[in-house]
Amino acid sequence: QTKTMLAIMVVLLASELIWNGSQYNKTFPAQLIYRETLTTNFLKNNIGQYRFLVAPADFRGKAGAIIEDKIVAPPNTFLPYQLASIAGKNQLFPKWYREIAALVEPQNELSHIIFNQQQSPIYDLLGVKYLLTKEKKEVLSPSYQEVYHNEGIRIYENLNVMPRAFFASQVKVANLSELEMMGEDGFDPHTTVIVQTKTIDPKDISVPTSADQVEIKEYKNNEVTLQAFTIAKRLLVLTDTYYPGWEVFVDGNKVELLRVNHAMRGVVLNSGKHQIKFVFWPSILSKGLLIAAIVFLGLILEVLRVSFRRIWTNKSLTRISTEN
Repeated sequence: QTKTMLAIMVVLLASELIWNGSQYNKTFPAQLIYRETLTTNFLKNNIGQYRFLVAPADFRGKAGAIIEDKIVAPPNTFLPYQLASIAGKNQLFPKWYREIAALVEPQNELSHIIFNQQQSPIYDLLGVKYLLTKEKKEVLSPSYQEVYHNEGIRIYENLNVMPRAFFASQVKVANLSELEMMGEDGFDPHTTVIVQTKTIDPKDISVPTSADQVEIKEYKNNEVTLQAFTIAKRLLVLTDTYYPGWEVFVDGNKVELLRVNHAMRGVVLNSGKHQIKFVFWPSILSKGLLIAAIVFLGLILEVLRVSFRRIWTNKSLTRISTEN
């Protein structure tokens, strides 16, 4: 009777909570909140594996501050549309990415990386194909071409944008700091990649030719698959953020993952056709899975122990009853 009453009380309580909650926690189709617009459709149809940037940034900085002109998109607005930006709000930005961003302009906001400057070679390196700006903020530069003007927004295509994955033309080993070398006036990201490791001999890396090809075949949050063909030894650069826990496999074999240009991933390829996989699998995840498996096995053994003990006890009681 006690168990029955307890079950009834749980069912009644759960039913009441669900009924009350349904009046306040309504669900709506995502399309009603994140509507498709001419701007988002243009970006979706044309951006591919590249990134975009809103500049000047639509960021207030201080509560109540006034933003001039029309707002294009505050930080993180385009996340639901799965459009990649080099700016945004996130308290967990890797330090080295913030330092790369600071090469363009100081990053003084703790929780944001934002840009007001509309042109920089660093944008080329980070794969910024499109620059979004307010209608009144024209970009006058031969390297930026207006490709969209609607909804109070102008979109400019960066004609010097670099692909997300490319082969390095020239490799330089940083004696002190990659960041310092990248901040020098003569640094050109189109031709030079900076590394810290001495396992690479820059003399082994030659300028890629039209025969050298690399293509991103599959892109997921925790895994990136590329197909590449090279006629000589090359350094492949993926301009995604480097972070401990990323591993790289070439033709199924784990190889050394390089940190290049201070904040990006790289891998050395020998000549030939290769499949490259960047996989995020931190050691703490392996340890966590091992601990979980041990705990789960322990629970199963404990359940079996209790069950067998109960069966043995019942058999013993039955035998004693029979004997009496």
